[in-house]
Amino acid sequence: MSDDLTPTAVLDSDTERIKALRLRNYRVTMPGPCADVSLPQHLLDAGVQHPRCKAVVVLTGNDEVNLKISEGYDLFDHRYRR
Repeated sequence: MSDDLTPTAVLDSDTERIKALRLRNYRVTMPGPCADVSLPQHLLDAGVQHPRCKAVVVLTGNDEVNLKISEGYDLFDHRYRR
């Protein structure tokens, strides 16, 4: 996503991966809070309701959480999207 200059937020519950993210030389800013994506408030804080949010990619080690978040993404308020 950085190569396409697509602003991206990365959430991860693993502090070491967040630290590694901050050390990378991405072409765009990639905020990376340490957060549990299974908690909806963390996704909201990351901007899933922002009008420019185009997609949510969920890659956890738990298929049930992945499915729950990807299905729930459609339930977030998208009235401001084009």
